[in-house]
Parts: sequence; structure tokens; C-alpha cells
Amino acid sequence: MPDTIGDRRDEPWPTSPEELATIANLPEVSGAVPYARGLPNGGHSTALEELVSLIARAIHVEDARRMSLARYLAKEMLDGAYGGLLRLTTTSDDPDLHLLSRDYFGTARITLASAPTVQPPPVVADDGADGAFRTRISCLATLMSGHLMVNNNNPVDFRFRIGALPERGAEDKDLLAVATRWWSATREDAEDHADEAPTFRPITFTELRAALHNIARLSLVEMWDGSWDGIDEMPEIPAGHVVTHLVDDLVDVIEDRLGDALVAVKGYLPTRWPPTEPVDDYGDDEYVYVLFVRGSEVGVLDIDGSG
Repeated sequence: MPDTIGDRRDEPWPTSPEELATIANLPEVSGAVPYARGLPNGGHSTALEELVSLIARAIHVEDARRMSLARYLAKEMLDGAYGGLLRLTTTSDDPDLHLLSRDYFGTARITLASAPTVQPPPVVADDGADGAFRTRISCLATLMSGHLMVNNNNPVDFRFRIGALPERGAEDKDLLAVATRWWSATREDAEDHADEAPTFRPITFTELRAALHNIARLSLVEMWDGSWDGIDEMPEIPAGHVVTHLVDDLVDVIEDRLGDALVAVKGYLPTRWPPTEPVDDYGDDEYVYVLFVRGSEVGVLDIDGSG
């Protein structure tokens, strides 16, 4: 429910329940609890924990993975693009969590409510058999890019596509070589690299998972706090951070769809910590390409760290 009046962050919130109900487009508001945004030195920690608890209750958190999402949502509301946040109380029989937020762009109401039933996403015929799979990958990639940065301005981008290899002749016994030729011909910038002979090296799903966790550790913007110097001092990702679950989900979703696939990588993808592989061995370290080859199917995960 956006309000296009403009930046109102410096104005006090209305105190009248009737006016708040009108702004929030709710039939009734009985009260409001304000939350301060972005207080220094962890000054909003009490508000954060309260908000985490309220969101966790609203989305029925039952495990660490869901709790990481609840904490992520709460931190985004308190530390993100919100200039002010109110928790609205309504009627005693309303179990939903209503939040009113505002920033430079206006005001919006966020309501978290229990769904009566949980349905799988709709299947759209034009999306093909892998429509839901691609949607899940896109959601994970978007969330990961929101946390992982190349520099102050550019995120690490993740893209995934899936296709089919051409029919192989009797002489095409090397499946990785066939997949590499397919990748060279179908990549977006194929014309610019027509004379190259790319080399992919095999890895396992286990190594891929470890490498993506290392990429996340190297790129997690929250780690850029100036408290460490050099790779040996770089801290681990905080326990329960949502990005660790996103990495695992990404690998799990691909492995569920292309299990037993031959996995191969081109580019710098460190499987150990601290990273020990010399970047020069793999050429341009800004782009990483991972192939998943199973029978005639091939998937490609592109990781763009070029900024």
C-alpha cells in the first residue's frame, strides 16, 4: 500500500489511531509501537530481537533456516531503506502482524499473516517443465546478490540456464568436451570468444558447495567493517546467517534437478580456506562458469564478479 506523497521521515508519526488506520488502510487501529532505525553501536538490539520474535511467530519458525530469514527481514526493516517503522495493534482477535514503514519514497504497510493453506507455485505452460525450477533459482540468486558485493556499488551476479546437447556421434565419447563446445557456442558473448579453447576442470557437488561458501565469505558486504586486515584475519560468516542457507539451497536445488551430473568449472572457484589456488592459473578471475552435464541435459551457472 504505497503512499506517493514523498519523504516524511523527519515528521512525527500521527498519534491518532483513526489517522493511522487510514494511512495503513486497515479497518481499525488501537495503538502503535515505534521502532527507531539504525541506532549506532547496536542501540536498536532490543527492538531487533523483539521484531525477530514477532516475525518468527508470524511465519511459524520451526528451524534455524527459517529463523535466519526472520532475522534477515527484521534487520532489513530496521537497517535497510526504512526511515521509520511502527508496529500497529488492531483488534484483539486479529492474529496478523501489521507494520507501517516509511522512507524517502513514501509509506507502505507490511502485513504478515498465516496462509490458510500452502500451495505450490502455479505452473504456466509457456514456462515449460522447468518453470518452477528456474523461478526458485532466480529467487535464490536475487537474494544472494543482495548480500554479496564485488565492491561498494556492484553485486556478485548469479545466472542459471539449462539446455540440451546436440545428438552425439559415435566419435563423441568425451561428454565434457561435447558440453564445452555447446557452452562455447551458446554463451552470450560467443562471437567475442570464438577463437578461444576453454578448459573446464571437473569438481564434485561437495567441492562446489564449499567453494560457493568461500565466495560468500569473500564477498559478504557485512564483513567489510574494517576490523580485519588480510585474508588470514577474515572472520567466518556469522552462524545462522541467511546467506549460508541460500548457498546450500542453491546447490541442493541444482543437485535435486541434475543429480549424478558431471560437474566442471571454468574460472577461479576456491574450494579451500584460506584460498590457496593461484588466480593466474585460471585466467580471468572475474567470471566463473559451472557446467552440470547429465546425459543430453546441461545446466550452466554463471557467477559474475566483474563489478
